[in-house]
Amino acid sequence: MTMMQSNGMNTTQKARTLEGRMRHFETLLEQINASIDPSTQAKVEEVIRVLMELHGAGLERMLDLVWESGLAGQELINGAFAQDELASSLLLLHGLHPLSLETRVNLALEKVRPYMHSHGGDVEILGVRDDGVVQLRLDGTCHGCPSSRVTLKFAVEKAIYESAPDAAGIEVIGESNQGSGPAGIEVIGESNQGSGPAGLPTNGKVNIPLGEGWVEVPDLKSMKTGSVRVQKVVDTPILFCRVENNFYAYGSLCPKCGQLLGQAKLSGRELACPQCAHHFDVLRAGRDLDEPALHLAPYPLLQENGMVKVAV
Repeated sequence: MTMMQSNGMNTTQKARTLEGRMRHFETLLEQINASIDPSTQAKVEEVIRVLMELHGAGLERMLDLVWESGLAGQELINGAFAQDELASSLLLLHGLHPLSLETRVNLALEKVRPYMHSHGGDVEILGVRDDGVVQLRLDGTCHGCPSSRVTLKFAVEKAIYESAPDAAGIEVIGESNQGSGPAGIEVIGESNQGSGPAGLPTNGKVNIPLGEGWVEVPDLKSMKTGSVRVQKVVDTPILFCRVENNFYAYGSLCPKCGQLLGQAKLSGRELACPQCAHHFDVLRAGRDLDEPALHLAPYPLLQENGMVKVAV
């Protein structure tokens, strides 16, 4: 029996515990720095830096030994170590992750593609610039869709920074200029990765990439196909729709009349407001079929490992 099994904690719970400890450590360090003179502060940070370097060197040596053990060890590093939340976060923290930045971004996009596909769209990685900025392109319905930026902000950006917190930023090629980048390029996220006290990362993402913002929604599997439900997620009422085996999440109010959509009727892919009778295509980002300028407010949703999660 492993120590993890003996105390009843899985890897994700272990990672969350470590994340909390890291945050507590950073808080304590800030408090110490605020109460001591600059000379002592520099010594404290030097002690922490040396300790981090020692741990990093030890971890690197352990990886070398596992790699030199043969094919099984190499597969373990590139497989389980690279994909495990806790192990991966520590490897990223020390700059030892075996997978390249572009490979990790591709793996992250695979997680959100089912959501993109469910809305008739897709996302493609065009490459990673020399400065570490990830360049993407939206295809299908997502290109130019009024919910594109919502989809990117909550789904794509989060997924990328979970798996690749060392990415310097994200650019979407071909999107309208939002004033944050050159014409035809929209910058949707810039990492504030850098060195904090004692060389620690300052973006809060390298330590434990847990997908903060994604919330599991229980009991949705009990919904029948063709049904709708308004359910609160972190105090936010969200409209859930089920079409065959796929779930879709939107804001709970009709964009036309403001009526709560909990009693709306779903026929195939069309959702009808019970008040104004406007129809919305839930498979196409909630577009209003009667007034194309309107659309439901989408919430990014992921279905994986039998669970449904939304980003709020």
